[in-house]
Amino acid sequence: MTAHEIAEALQGLVATCDDPLTEYLAAPAEDDVCVTDAVSYAEAGVLTHDAGFVLRMTDRTEFQITVVRSR
Repeated sequence: MTAHEIAEALQGLVATCDDPLTEYLAAPAEDDVCVTDAVSYAEAGVLTHDAGFVLRMTDRTEFQITVVRSR
C-alpha cells in the first residue's frame, strides 16, 4: 500500500464514522465541535505532494492529517 492509499482509506473512515470521531474530538458540552467534512489535500487546494486530508470542523477550524510511510 502507498501513503496515498492509506490517506484515502482514513479519509473514507472519517467520512463514514462521524459520530465516534465527533464524540472523541468534541469540546466540552457548551462548545460542541463536530467534524463537518474530510477532504483530500488535492480537493482542499493544499499545495503539497504529501498524502493526507483536511478535517473541517463546525467552529471553522481545520486540521491537516499527513500520512508518511516510514518503512
